[in-house]
Amino acid sequence: QAVLADFMIEGHFRRHLRRMRTLYAERRRVLLEAVTKLPLEIHSPEAGIHCVGWLPDGMDDVALASRAPEYDLNLTPVSGFSIEPSPRKGLLLGYGGYTAQELKDGADRLRALFRSL
Repeated sequence: QAVLADFMIEGHFRRHLRRMRTLYAERRRVLLEAVTKLPLEIHSPEAGIHCVGWLPDGMDDVALASRAPEYDLNLTPVSGFSIEPSPRKGLLLGYGGYTAQELKDGADRLRALFRSL
């Protein structure tokens, strides 16, 4: 706790947060640009490291996520976060742990997955 307190008092934590905000904002921008031509309605708050891509009516997020490994993707269906059946289906799209190129490549693979349906 003393080391963490010193880290914060000396301003290192503030600098770290500033760097991470800038980095995540750039990754968010890259992801949003990469998925513009996908059939997703994107909900992407300014803060965080995830966004939601809402699927068109009638598309099943669980079925889509189950086919994702065929395209070297790991997709999380939004419906898994709801106790009651959700009227809307979507995918949780994370961008915090990926480089810009990985995000672009992932969007290309997601595009190929959508084309296969």
